[in-house]
Amino acid sequence: MKVAIVVQRYGADINGGAEQHARYVAEHLATHVEVEVLTTCAHRDYISWKNELPAGKEMVHGIAVHRFPVAVERNPVEFAKWSTKVFTEQHSLRDELAWLEAEGPTSPALIDYIKQHEADYDYFIFFSFRYHHSFHGCRAVPGKAILVPTAERDGALGVANRAEDLVGSKKILLQEGLQQDAAHLARAEDRHAKVGKLRRYCCGLNGYLRHDVPCFQ
Repeated sequence: MKVAIVVQRYGADINGGAEQHARYVAEHLATHVEVEVLTTCAHRDYISWKNELPAGKEMVHGIAVHRFPVAVERNPVEFAKWSTKVFTEQHSLRDELAWLEAEGPTSPALIDYIKQHEADYDYFIFFSFRYHHSFHGCRAVPGKAILVPTAERDGALGVANRAEDLVGSKKILLQEGLQQDAAHLARAEDRHAKVGKLRRYCCGLNGYLRHDVPCFQ
């Protein structure tokens, strides 16, 4: 079996957040199956997502990491404008997609790779529901997509196009101990009835899958 971990940034020196969780999961899974990571060239700067690392393949703790360039750096002023529009004003789906592009990290090359290499992987595990790679990636490979939302208390769950991540993946991997994660997703499902039945699994912060956590079953 071959699994792709898809995350906005990846590296041994990136601590905390979804990126570190993605690395824990990747390194644990690599003891059982073949794992590769698909990510961007962004590194320490998660405000602009500027390309700080070279595109191409490198090995991180024995795992192949494929990096793809960010096409456009995030403009904080532009992103703030679209955030105000989407979260506080009446708006269209086109506005939400513009917000998604403004947030970044936007890497068309990463999405193209996923589309072109779908047959090379059995599953794609996408980290963080609110980003460009999860939205477009889940839609590109719906039958193989697993989403780790890292949702917490996030207003973006109320955005209509976020439901498309859930539609695309159908499988959700939740973090152990984050009951609010499940609660927020449940409310999002109620708001977006088309999401339908999702299969939930629980993942400890150390990367171990759990199937015995009642609140996630």
